Amino acid sequence: MFQRTDPECASCSTPPTRRELLLAAPAVAAVGMGIAYPAAAHAAGAKHKTECLARESVVERNIKTFHYLDFHVFNDQQWDKIGLSHSEDVVVHWPDGRTTVGIDAHVQDLKGLFAWAPDTRVFEHTWLFGGGDSAQFTGCVAIFGGTFTEPMPIGGGNTIPPTGKQFNIRFSTTCHWTPDGVFDEEYLLWDNQELGRQLGLS
Repeated sequence: MFQRTDPECASCSTPPTRRELLLAAPAVAAVGMGIAYPAAAHAAGAKHKTECLARESVVERNIKTFHYLDFHVFNDQQWDKIGLSHSEDVVVHWPDGRTTVGIDAHVQDLKGLFAWAPDTRVFEHTWLFGGGDSAQFTGCVAIFGGTFTEPMPIGGGNTIPPTGKQFNIRFSTTCHWTPDGVFDEEYLLWDNQELGRQLGLS
């Protein structure tokens, strides 16, 4: 398939429009005949390459931040550092359909995971990638798990007694990042029915 691809720019893989193909035809023919490429085309190519490299740099920064979030901030429960990756007004969408607003509410939810499974850990980032016109999105597919060894709070002062069973769940996270290098919206997805089965609750 024909791709608008700069060999030095891995991000340039958008299929060209019909108009772009028609406009490019004379230039392609000129190159084939050994005619010098117009200076304007060189300038446009350089500008495009600069923009793509800038997007790649932002993606790399965001991916590095997210990697640190899971394997250090989350795994080590360093909640005082969660502002390195989350905005103060972050909106978080949970697998059970709940939505929370604000970094403090999110931290309380994260602490809740460790309340009944103190050894909870993210074990692996199977996929971690980013993109978008301004490199404002990242997606991650990962695995986390632990052991149900403490009572699980379910609200109203009630708890579910621990079963001692281990869980190992694949989950995904999609984040929208701001120019400040933190994300202001996050979608968390995993199979709650499978989680309950592994915990011995269904």
